Amino acid sequence: NGKVTSHPLLAMDLTSEESIRECISTIVERHGKIDVLVNNAGICLASWANNTPREDAETIMQTNFLGVISVIREAMPHMRKGGNIINIGSIAGRIGIPYQSLYSASKAALMVYTDALRMEVKTTGIRVSLVEPGDLQPGMKNVIKSDGFDLNPVAVRAEKIMREEEAAGTDPVKVAKKVVKAIKSKKPKHRYLIGPDSWLVETLS
Repeated sequence: NGKVTSHPLLAMDLTSEESIRECISTIVERHGKIDVLVNNAGICLASWANNTPREDAETIMQTNFLGVISVIREAMPHMRKGGNIINIGSIAGRIGIPYQSLYSASKAALMVYTDALRMEVKTTGIRVSLVEPGDLQPGMKNVIKSDGFDLNPVAVRAEKIMREEEAAGTDPVKVAKKVVKAIKSKKPKHRYLIGPDSWLVETLS
């Protein structure tokens, strides 16, 4: 009938198993199933590869990687043939970025996890894709910095350069369009690269 039903937004804390279960449960109560799952949440950590505090490392891995595993585990029983799981990775998962080693590590983990997931669930008819953007406008606004990071002028300068490159990067609308394309495709690609820098890293690596 063309009528659109509006539903209140739901909160999900990727560091809380209970929050994830409650959110997925509410969605299923409303709609009966899950057709598309897009794992898009992410944070960035500015730190040092040789001196990252354990707490900071756990925070970024929980949000960027372990939380994704939990969401997929809770959503899978409610997905059917023809459904889509789309994980938003980063081209940073292909290379180690200085002073953002844990961000690169979390996205590298997500990349290989997504590959394994795609092969495991192939017989269920659920399609799995990884979207790998390069730098995106307007840049990371939720960067976490380890204590003392701003006292290191080399690290600060490197972090500033990365933020400037992101500000000049690709329009994030292109990411949304790739996600929609994957959803509509009968045979979505395993990976979608977005932005000239993403393709450059793919070619060089």
